[in-house]
Amino acid sequence: MWFATTNSLGAVTEIALKKLSPGGKVRQHFGRTNTELAVIYQQSSCVSVAAGGQMSKFDAKFILFDDSFGTEIENICADEEAVFLRVDFQHPHFRGAI
Repeated sequence: MWFATTNSLGAVTEIALKKLSPGGKVRQHFGRTNTELAVIYQQSSCVSVAAGGQMSKFDAKFILFDDSFGTEIENICADEEAVFLRVDFQHPHFRGAI
């Protein structure tokens, strides 16, 4: 089993608790920099993420993605709010990059 630590993933740069109404969407956007990765933790399976143009539904509790590519997030549940925790951290291959 693999465990992530700040030594392997890099320092946390932002933490946010977010909520999307049923059918709500975060339009396509690009992250601040390519030196960070993002992870989303969701309790339900309502969050769908498109990175690089292809929307995918994830049954997983944790979704790890590179937000420097065009990213879109959608609540695919028709009757439930999607509440998720997003944590951005330094990309392990780009530590110290500007």
